[in-house]
Amino acid sequence: MILIGPSALKLAIVPQPSSPNLVALLSSKKNEAKAFIEDGYLDVEESQQLVSMMKDFADKCSDVEDVVSFTEEEDSKVYKQLENILHTTQKVYVEVLRTSAKACEDRAKVYEKAAQEVEPLHFGRYVLLHLLWMPRYARGGEKKIGWAIFLNILDLVTLTFVFTRSILLILALVTYPKESKERKESQEKYKALAQQERDRAKAYHTYVKTTANKTPAV
Repeated sequence: MILIGPSALKLAIVPQPSSPNLVALLSSKKNEAKAFIEDGYLDVEESQQLVSMMKDFADKCSDVEDVVSFTEEEDSKVYKQLENILHTTQKVYVEVLRTSAKACEDRAKVYEKAAQEVEPLHFGRYVLLHLLWMPRYARGGEKKIGWAIFLNILDLVTLTFVFTRSILLILALVTYPKESKERKESQEKYKALAQQERDRAKAYHTYVKTTANKTPAV
């Protein structure tokens, strides 16, 4: 009695494409992987696509080996082509991840700098700037010293100094909590993005270390 293995059964049922065509298919996967780093960076969606592509590549390698083992000798040209593509494609994936890891590290530094540039609001300074007719500058807007001087002089001339200061003080007290919260949230957002990029870079480096020296089996 002759037992038919899963691979042989699959080959018997599914029409077999030629070995050169299968080799060409794997070669196209290598080119697709290179396209991921045209801009030197993998975003989250591209990372997910690359992982899916790598899994698909591994599955196709298994299928190609099944077909080649039934149609070609181990020392045939097709077998050598397959082995070469497996090696070079693996190197391409490693190159893609190394490039993206470096880009993630650089982007993390950009986010960290952005977080540092978000200055926390100091209550005393915030109120003082409002009282000096500089509320927009207190909230991070443009400093208009000339306009502030004009308004202060106008208050003295029109004897509205006490009234306008009361309004400006109320404005400062009402808007401070919201402005302070928004700045803290903005700083935390940049810090979180920086950490995310560092985590992605670490994951890429880990994959590279575990796969760079591996030799795909044919």
